Amino acid sequence: MFTGIDSFLLTAIPLFILAGNLMNRSGFTSDLIKFSELFVGRIRGGLAYVNIIVSMVLASMIGAGVADTAAVGSILIPGMVQAGYRKDFSTAVTVVSSTIGPIIPPSIAFIVYG
Repeated sequence: MFTGIDSFLLTAIPLFILAGNLMNRSGFTSDLIKFSELFVGRIRGGLAYVNIIVSMVLASMIGAGVADTAAVGSILIPGMVQAGYRKDFSTAVTVVSSTIGPIIPPSIAFIVYG
C-alpha cells in the first residue's frame, strides 16, 4: 500500500527543486546571467536571449520547468522591465523558455518514466 512513497526515483523530485532553490539563494543564478550577458547581451533583444540561455542551463541542472521559472523569473523579469521590456513580454519569454526543462536530461519526467 505504501510502496509508492519509498521509491528511490521519486526522491529525486524534491531534490531537483531544492537544487534550484539553492542555486538561486547562493547567487549562482545571478552569476549565470552575467556570464550569459557576455555572449548575447550586446545584440538587439539580448536580455531575452539571456533569459533563454539561463533557462536552458538551469533546466539541465534542475529538471523541472516550474522551479526554473521561479529561479529565473524572480531575477530576470524585474531586470527586463527595468531595461525597458514590457512586463507581459518578459513574463512570456520566461515561461516559454522554462518549458525546455522537461526536454533536457536529466529531467524529472525522464527519471520517473525511465
